[in-house]
Order: sequence, then C-alpha cells, then structure tokens
Amino acid sequence: MLAGLGRALDLARAARTPDAPIPVMVWHVRAARAGAEGFGHATEVLEKRLVFQDDGRRVRSASAAVLVGIDPKTTGGRKQAKLFVTGFLSEAVAVATIDL
Repeated sequence: MLAGLGRALDLARAARTPDAPIPVMVWHVRAARAGAEGFGHATEVLEKRLVFQDDGRRVRSASAAVLVGIDPKTTGGRKQAKLFVTGFLSEAVAVATIDL
C-alpha cells in the first residue's frame, strides 16, 4: 500500500489553513509476474492499482494505509479487505472495503 497526496504542490499553503482540503490517493502495488531476465536475474513486473482517492474533505492528507483481510467465507468467496487510511494532518480515519 502506498498512501500519498494528490497535489503535494499545494501542501505548504493548505497546511496553514485548518479547513483547507488536501487530496489523497492510495495505490495497491504488488508483484504480478516475473518478466524477462536481465543481467542474469529475472525482473519483477509490478501491478499498480488506485484503490482509494479522496478530495481531502474526509481524510485530510494521507501517510498511512493498511489492509486487513476479510474471510472469504463471509463474502461469498470474493477476496476482499478493509482499507484504513489516515494522515499526518488528518483528524479522521477513512475505512473502505476493497476487492483484491
């Protein structure tokens, strides 16, 4: 999980104003498959997927994102997880259910 800012350029201005939104994005990154060998080593191909995005009104900044798996027996066999997102200027934690 990679949590970050949607517009880091505006952080210095928005951080001084308590009610200014700071947009966030959370990416799920994982090794998808081994690619072609280069210099004697197989290279990994990474799969990147945007799993959460907010305009900064719910979560104001994002620096941490955690996935907690959900038992597939309770979701009809689907692989899902709860995503928790918060940040260094955020007063809240966002929780969302995502498909893996």
